[in-house]
Amino acid sequence: MPSLFGEILSELVGTVPGALGAVFLDWEGEAVDQFSHIPLMDILLVGAHWGVVLRIVQDFLRKHDWGLPQTVILNGEQHDVIIRAITDEYCLVFITRSGAHLATALDAMDRVVVDIRKEM
Repeated sequence: MPSLFGEILSELVGTVPGALGAVFLDWEGEAVDQFSHIPLMDILLVGAHWGVVLRIVQDFLRKHDWGLPQTVILNGEQHDVIIRAITDEYCLVFITRSGAHLATALDAMDRVVVDIRKEM
């Protein structure tokens, strides 16, 4: 039986056409929970690597007094990755096929972040 966080992530992936997976991470890149249509190890590696990217971007911007980003979006030839800060210690990494509707993905992530925060 999936956890509450797993159910929330499943809803996110199911809401966005072209979505491949989502992973909820702590500040060290460790998965709290995940849901995906790709192999488990792949979504865990995606999460761990892109969670580190968010931390690097945040550290760089903090160092230069540019403020902290809440969302980092990477558009690739085959996949898009959206990384969203949930708190200072947690983030959400969402991967879709390239060309998935970005506004739909961002709206769905907004709702999911609220739901995750309520359950933390």
